[in-house]
Amino acid sequence: MAAAVPQAQQHHAPAAANNPPAPHADDAMDKDNSNSSSSSNNNAEVKLLREQILQLQEHLATMQQEMVTTTNLMGQQAAQNANLQAQAQAVANRQELGILLKPLAPEMFDGIQAKLQGFVTQLRVYFNYFPITLNTDKRRVTYTYSRLKGSTLNWFKPVIREYLSGYRSQRTMSIITNFDYFMEVLY
Repeated sequence: MAAAVPQAQQHHAPAAANNPPAPHADDAMDKDNSNSSSSSNNNAEVKLLREQILQLQEHLATMQQEMVTTTNLMGQQAAQNANLQAQAQAVANRQELGILLKPLAPEMFDGIQAKLQGFVTQLRVYFNYFPITLNTDKRRVTYTYSRLKGSTLNWFKPVIREYLSGYRSQRTMSIITNFDYFMEVLY
């Protein structure tokens, strides 16, 4: 006959066979650590991707600025090339550069001392465009006369009248025939 198994033991035995063992506390911590580690890895990857995006955006902005600069330089180079071609053409045809390029004449000068240096600079640049026509001091002074107005023109009229009349004092001759002296007198 079969041995009698106490009822309490019969009850526990089938329960243990039908139910899997309860997870240990260490297993739950490993799962939490795995989730935490996975989340940590995702955060690190997102952070890395954001940094890469920022670097790419900065690189793109730099490249765009370089393109703008290059475009501007190309425009300047084209203008310089056109200027050089005009100069070469002028030399080949023995023409003055000013005839081909038609530079703006210097502004009219009315005697305001603060504007004198700018006026003189404009004159000298203009003279460089016409090295044949404006090749002497006398021609330069005569041209400058055409750019005077107001009190400066009123000052110069008697000088030019004296020169044209045939009576020419040393001062008048120096003013008409020496551009640098003419400029000194204006200062």
